[in-house]
Amino acid sequence: MRGGGAVSPNEVDGFSYRTGRGELRMRLPAPTVLVMEYKGYSDESFVDFIETVWDTTLGRKSCPVQIFADTEQQTGYSSGFRIGLMKWSKRMVSRTDTYCLLVKSRWVAMGIAIVRTAVGGPAAHAEVTTNRSIFGTKLDEAVRRSFARAPRDA
Repeated sequence: MRGGGAVSPNEVDGFSYRTGRGELRMRLPAPTVLVMEYKGYSDESFVDFIETVWDTTLGRKSCPVQIFADTEQQTGYSSGFRIGLMKWSKRMVSRTDTYCLLVKSRWVAMGIAIVRTAVGGPAAHAEVTTNRSIFGTKLDEAVRRSFARAPRDA
């Protein structure tokens, strides 16, 4: 993996990755729920980290998963990150039944909507919001659903 950090789980924080310009924390609050929290600038090395965490946690599950990405504190990203994340998303989109993205501004949300419409984004079930309360409510609901169906999914 390029960049700064190694993939190492921590019981409290989940998996953390850090470079000189940004960081990403990934955690599993429920058996089929993945939360990604970005801070600072993300480069292409972040995609390697995301793929590794996915493969080691949810990659082999046969049930649908829910992904929640909090990008409110993300200050930017490289084109390599964007391209790599799109490639990864196309591979795993059929495995998700929820993809909720929290962004910091309505302009960013509108830009994402325009791009998805123009190029046909990979996930029709993806939702973009600027409201942390909505994001939190949807995350809480996904966690409850995941625990409710966990015995069948094991």
